[in-house]
Amino acid sequence: MFVTYVIVTLVTAIANLYAAYLDFSGNEQILAVMRIKRVPPSWTFPLGAA
Repeated sequence: MFVTYVIVTLVTAIANLYAAYLDFSGNEQILAVMRIKRVPPSWTFPLGAA
C-alpha cells in the first residue's frame, strides 16, 4: 500500500509541476482558456505559484 501511495504522490506532483510550467511559460492554450473564463492575464503568475 505504501508503494501505491508514493507512486500516486509522485504522479500528482509531476502533474502539478507541469501545470505550473505551462502557466509560467505563457502557453497559448492556457491563455486561451483564461480569456474564455475571463481571468485577467496578470493572474498567470499567482496561479502558477499556487
